[in-house]
Amino acid sequence: MIGEVDWSVGEIIKALKDAGILENTLVVFTSDNGPWSMFKECGGIADPLRGEKSTTWEGGERVPFIVSWPKTIQPGVCAELIANYDIYATLAVLTGAQIQHGHAIDSLDMSQVLLSGEPSPRTRHIYFHQQPMAYRSGGYKLHLATRERTRNPETGKQEPSVRHDPGLLFNLNDDISESKNIAGEHPEIVERLKREFEEVQIALKNWIPF
Repeated sequence: MIGEVDWSVGEIIKALKDAGILENTLVVFTSDNGPWSMFKECGGIADPLRGEKSTTWEGGERVPFIVSWPKTIQPGVCAELIANYDIYATLAVLTGAQIQHGHAIDSLDMSQVLLSGEPSPRTRHIYFHQQPMAYRSGGYKLHLATRERTRNPETGKQEPSVRHDPGLLFNLNDDISESKNIAGEHPEIVERLKREFEEVQIALKNWIPF
């Protein structure tokens, strides 16, 4: 899979070079989910991240985001929070397009993160699997429901989510593998994230930016 993707991207880059436009072309490479154990040895791994495709652990949702624009974006590594749905607003700004009122209400412009290395305007994110299951605010992430994998690799049977009350709390700045639940140590943060989570869901249902 990696070999095929590498070859395919190489063909695109080669075509841009042959056309003489590579230096002035914005290329974005990313993914929509993490590995999937259903495919066993071909499914990939997310270490040190926990989880996989169709889970709301970081291993299911945190993916590479590689951007190349040789004449415009300086080489570097960025650890800022960017969501795939932010690509919409970012490309609109970079191309001078106008986003219609009410469209892409949850998409934030990341152009200055890419062009100038500014901090990301995104500080919050909702994690979905058919329904909202987890929420991140700053470095803290609250899980109200979790699943370790999508399906049993041997039987193919879909596995259910498990609800958590008051929730599982992790500090992603210190614990990227989501291995230490600190909800008992920080009940005030759990309650704050729960309130924010509810507010964000209400905003989205009413087509209000959050």
